[in-house]
Amino acid sequence: MRLLPPDPRPSFPEGEIVHATTLTTKPSDSAKVTDAGELFYVLEGEGELWRATGDLEEVVPLRPGCCVSIPAGIEYQYIARRTPLKFLVATAPRFHERSWVKGERRYWDEHGNVVPRRSQRPGPSVPKDAGLGETKNLLRDAAPDYPAPDGSEIRLLPTFKEGGLAHCTLPAGKFSRPVRHRTVKEVWYVLSGRGRVWRGRADDEEDVVNVVPGTCLTIPTGVSFQFRAQDDGPVEIMIGTFPAWPGPNEAEPVEGRWT
Repeated sequence: MRLLPPDPRPSFPEGEIVHATTLTTKPSDSAKVTDAGELFYVLEGEGELWRATGDLEEVVPLRPGCCVSIPAGIEYQYIARRTPLKFLVATAPRFHERSWVKGERRYWDEHGNVVPRRSQRPGPSVPKDAGLGETKNLLRDAAPDYPAPDGSEIRLLPTFKEGGLAHCTLPAGKFSRPVRHRTVKEVWYVLSGRGRVWRGRADDEEDVVNVVPGTCLTIPTGVSFQFRAQDDGPVEIMIGTFPAWPGPNEAEPVEGRWT
């Protein structure tokens, strides 16, 4: 795990985003988080993730653009195939080591072999409402789920009531409409492209930062913001919203930097 810069890390008690890289020599430990939901978004590599609760379990493939949710209390384990998996982990609320518990069982042993069990094909038999979590593959070429209040394109990813993820695209050379959040906080992680982000407060304090892939920043409740993409390509941002986004009326328009 790598806590994202700057220091202190850009997160809130309500939620955070960190960067993770797996080993290729062995699978992860089996574990569960007792008091927080987790969202994994795959950046690079391929592998598999196992989720289980009670007699229910499933194994889902991991590949770039795949996002899986792991509710609190669900056991899970993951493994990389051929090359390391690199992914973002959003946790709502913010992760604490005391909430991490080693799992009572595992799907793969330390050598990557499937541990014998009663069912070797758990996936197809799992009901959709079993509570194991969601799996969604991001389709960048598909129509966006909706335009955000600031004018960018939003594609929804799995979410909990405490917080969730969404993929945001701002076309090349465009700038968003300036807005301010009434109730939610956001953590942004830039996936691709270059641009600038303006943030301002009512007391006239403001800043403008240049963003590139790997830049992470926060948008606190009540802070005005606006962003723009360079002319050479779109900006793509993974947005963690805490708590979950309630709808388009949450944000209110404000005066911005670019018109």
